[in-house]
Amino acid sequence: MVAAAVPHLVALGSNDPFDINQYEARREPGATTPVALDRVVLSACDTRVQKDIAGPAVIFGGLNLEAASVAADDPAFSPLVVDLYRRFHLRDPTADEVTIATALVADDDGAPVPAADVALAVCFAIGSTSELAFD
Repeated sequence: MVAAAVPHLVALGSNDPFDINQYEARREPGATTPVALDRVVLSACDTRVQKDIAGPAVIFGGLNLEAASVAADDPAFSPLVVDLYRRFHLRDPTADEVTIATALVADDDGAPVPAADVALAVCFAIGSTSELAFD
């Protein structure tokens, strides 16, 4: 999943908003706003994970991104969730939000997920909430 190509320019109005007469911001979210937000956040998170793998790590430095899995009780995991909430939402997460993020270390069958994919999933889940775009 990491390093996937994410085409998001069309939903955002291409590279040149002036050619398509986007001179003012919309007053209300459009029909494509959620999709555009998801694609932008996924692209940004994927890029950051790739850069942190290449080093030096900026966001995901506490995790070994090349590991086969991340333990839910990894001492670096909860601080990562807190850091991402602070970066995206300028607040600390609730206990429930940390618990939800912790569930991303395993797939639906309970099998461990590679660390880079966990980092991407946690970043995307926190960054793509409607709170970021609409509140």
